[in-house]
Amino acid sequence: MMQCLVGLFIDACLLGLIYARFARTKLNTSILFSNQAVWRRDGQHPVLQFRVANLRRHQIIDGRLRMYLAYLEEEYGEMTLRLDDLAVDRSGMAFFASFPFLVSHIIDEKSPLHLKSDVLNRGGEILVLFDAVDTATSTDLQSRTSYIKEEIEYDSRFENILRENIDGRLQVDFPRFHQTLPIRR
Repeated sequence: MMQCLVGLFIDACLLGLIYARFARTKLNTSILFSNQAVWRRDGQHPVLQFRVANLRRHQIIDGRLRMYLAYLEEEYGEMTLRLDDLAVDRSGMAFFASFPFLVSHIIDEKSPLHLKSDVLNRGGEILVLFDAVDTATSTDLQSRTSYIKEEIEYDSRFENILRENIDGRLQVDFPRFHQTLPIRR
């Protein structure tokens, strides 16, 4: 009798481990980043923006987004990879579970993009890292993307993708998620 119970317990543990291994989410399909970023003027300062969406059917919590300017710099005759932190407006993070939102970096006097304005022209890259917790499985989610100079549209803005349906509720028009519009001056 004891041998059967121990065998059943071991089988249950192994089945749980196998399920946990294969039930992990595919990172690239659960968090969607816009294909390009936009660089536009917002008030007194330029702003770098990109769009992020949660494609899961359930919410995620404790979202943390980090953004860096990555570039090579010669130091003491050797090339060194530098990562400068880019401050991010986190006001949209509370609503991340429901609707896509814009992530903004204000390019003011403190911004590495203002201080090193030519870095993107010399092969620099904007790195974006996102971490969160899946509420359904309590697993950590991680996703990342990057933007090079050719993926940044200047004097543009993202098209509005929130529409009101016939019930009066907001819905997201995902086919327009990546679309931008030029800003007329």
